[in-house]
Amino acid sequence: MRIYLVDDRGIHGEYAAFLHTYKDRFPAFTLDVFTHWASLYQAIQTELPDLIVADMRFDEIHRDQLYGDIDALANSDRFCGNRERAETQIRGMQGLLICRALREHKIQTPIILFATLQPQIVANIVQTLAPIRIIQGLILEQIVAACNDILSDRIS
Repeated sequence: MRIYLVDDRGIHGEYAAFLHTYKDRFPAFTLDVFTHWASLYQAIQTELPDLIVADMRFDEIHRDQLYGDIDALANSDRFCGNRERAETQIRGMQGLLICRALREHKIQTPIILFATLQPQIVANIVQTLAPIRIIQGLILEQIVAACNDILSDRIS
């Protein structure tokens, strides 16, 4: 199984470390790690993974590598020209923006998104961006179950 992980902390982040630490609990996998949308999308053009794992919040990458139009958001009525607030918003939902971009590009690879969201929002995301699983935190049993479910769905 090939897993693409997109996390602004890259190979030194907690998600990559977690997957490597507990690799014996998962089906055999190869892990490729990307820190932003452009590098992930470039890799997908070469080879589709079996699973994409994404963090929700991206605090550690340069503003130019964020996916989303910060300037347009800043100029909206909601942000009244405040680019700092708009950037904070984009950083806080970067994982979700990447998931949406994947679906807009017709990439139907299953996704695990690590995010803490309200149940109604999770339900909406699951409905509109399927196949996707939202996991709140690094909960080994949930991640293993999601990987096994994804593998069984792809085999059947």
